[in-house]
Amino acid sequence: MDRVIKPASHPIKNNEKILKMKDFYVVAKKDLEPNLPHSADWPKVIAYSYETKSFLFVEGKGHGFNGIVLPDQIAREPRWNQLFLDLNALWFLSFIDSTTYSSTSDFEKSLKVKTGFIDVISS
Repeated sequence: MDRVIKPASHPIKNNEKILKMKDFYVVAKKDLEPNLPHSADWPKVIAYSYETKSFLFVEGKGHGFNGIVLPDQIAREPRWNQLFLDLNALWFLSFIDSTTYSSTSDFEKSLKVKTGFIDVISS
């Protein structure tokens, strides 16, 4: 799916780029404070883009919401270990390391077998 970003008052010109949305597959998510409208700590989400080999880390909601996209290599640094531990998601690192997937579709099927669900965040 292509996403075009343009201000309402400025039409797209022939030389402007169309940005393609990235799909991040949710690997793990948890919300220990579901009744709070604002939280800097919960929920937590780890999602992975097979296409770009990058992670999306999301934490918080409402006024406490924040997130970051990191390349695979940086997401594996020790400073991010606690997030993987909080969500019981360390398994995913070996999941993506142990198999070469022939396509995004193949990756998605394997992930669904492992997690039992497919949830996609597009950005």
